[in-house]
Amino acid sequence: MPGATWQALALSIGHRSVLIGTGIILGALGLAASGHLWQPLVSTTLLSAAWSSELELWLPFWPFEPFIPLLVLGVGMWVRQGRASAGGFEFAKAKMD
Repeated sequence: MPGATWQALALSIGHRSVLIGTGIILGALGLAASGHLWQPLVSTTLLSAAWSSELELWLPFWPFEPFIPLLVLGVGMWVRQGRASAGGFEFAKAKMD
């Protein structure tokens, strides 16, 4: 029965990552909806440093604040799907052998 215990633990961890990932995704949607509230603060904070003025010349969308919700959304999807895709890599590796 040790295999069943490990299987139950893996299932529990999988459910936990789905819940955490879903929470992160919902947080990203909240960030996108409330961007008008936090965007000016992020802009002034990031653009006040001297090194930031150099990045403004070379990076077209610096300081990337419009893309913060997309980055958080991507992290949420990565956390949510991370456990499910790990098994797919093992299947592909076994198939190559």
